[in-house]
Amino acid sequence: MITQQFRPRRTSQKAASNAGKVLRDPNSTPEQRSAAGSALVQRRWS
Repeated sequence: MITQQFRPRRTSQKAASNAGKVLRDPNSTPEQRSAAGSALVQRRWS
């Protein structure tokens, strides 16, 4: 039985801004880009 309600987490404006910078940086690694993309998806859909 699940007793906790699901509460989607939302990425802050500052974190979303930093994620955008990572995605625009040609030197960022694929891992950094993946994390940044995930943060932006959470920002948009939460």
